[in-house]
Amino acid sequence: MNWKQTIDLSFKNHERFFLGEGISDSALDVLRAETNFDWPPEFVELYRCHDGIGIIDKAQNRVDWLLVPSSQITPYCAAMRDWFSKTHSAIAANFFPFYNLDYSDAMGYLRSDGKPDSLYHFNHEEYAHSMDQSWEEFLTPVNMKLQEWFIFVAKVEAEFHPKSEIETKNEIPITTNTIPSLPGQENIDEIIKRWG
Repeated sequence: MNWKQTIDLSFKNHERFFLGEGISDSALDVLRAETNFDWPPEFVELYRCHDGIGIIDKAQNRVDWLLVPSSQITPYCAAMRDWFSKTHSAIAANFFPFYNLDYSDAMGYLRSDGKPDSLYHFNHEEYAHSMDQSWEEFLTPVNMKLQEWFIFVAKVEAEFHPKSEIETKNEIPITTNTIPSLPGQENIDEIIKRWG
């Protein structure tokens, strides 16, 4: 299954999702220079398919990003790393978050020996519980590849948000980032102007 099929399965038929256009090679080069991170091929392939995937919140006239668009990855990374950079600076510097999870949690790659390892989930509540704990307590492996993650998301969507429910209700789903000060939200009018 290629990325287009995976994204179609996960998001395409759901009116509540906004799918960004694929990233250009020049924008990808800029992002690579900004982040100084050697991404695995799956990341590049995904962003070439869609540069940002978010949940449309019509009531608030905004998009709450899940897959953070390339234009926001640098500040998003900084915001997520700031959570634990003072207590775990080496790990924070090697964490590359790009997928926005519930309420200040994030998913991304953890560079190990100069190369990206598997996907990791940053749990801010686990970190806040005890800041001097081992990083493995608040940064845990996802144990699946990126494409497998999106297939998992599709299964969750099918179970909790069947198409008929999505068409008839305007609700904020559980995966929405509802903290306005956190990078990851953008006014939908601004997005439409940029990609319209």
